[in-house]
Amino acid sequence: MIHRKHNEGPLLDVAGLNTIRVVLDRSETARTEIGYEVWRAGLTGPAHKHDKKEQTFLITEGSGWVRLADEKRPVTKGDLIFIPVGVEHQTIASPTEDLHYLLINAFLSDDKEGHATFAEHIAAVKAVRRAQADGKATSAAAV
Repeated sequence: MIHRKHNEGPLLDVAGLNTIRVVLDRSETARTEIGYEVWRAGLTGPAHKHDKKEQTFLITEGSGWVRLADEKRPVTKGDLIFIPVGVEHQTIASPTEDLHYLLINAFLSDDKEGHATFAEHIAAVKAVRRAQADGKATSAAAV
C-alpha cells in the first residue's frame, strides 16, 4: 500500500505553463501515475495527444474548459473527464481562477512511454509543450 497526501510529492514545472505535484510516480507502479495539476487563471494549454496512455481528470477546484477533439466542455469542481488514447485534448483555465485537478495516467504498456519517472517524462516533453503553447509546433504531437 502507498498512502500519501496530494500535496506532499515533488513539484514539476511544465515549461512555465502548469505545475504537477507528483502524488504517485510511475516508478512505483506497474502502469499508473497520479499527479495534482494546477493551471493558472487565464491559461490556455496546448492541444496535444498521447498514444501510449489514457488520462482521467478529476476537477477539485476552480473552473475552466477541457476540449476533446472538436468538443469543448465547461468543467468545475467534482467533474470527471476521461481522455481516451490518441484523442487530442486541451486544458483551459477560467480567466478568473486557477484550475486544479487530479490527473490519473493509465499506461497501455509496461514501458510507460519510455520514461522511468514522471519527472523524466516532463523533462523530455516540456520543450514540445512550450512550442505548442507558443504556436510554433506544426501539429498536436503525441507526447
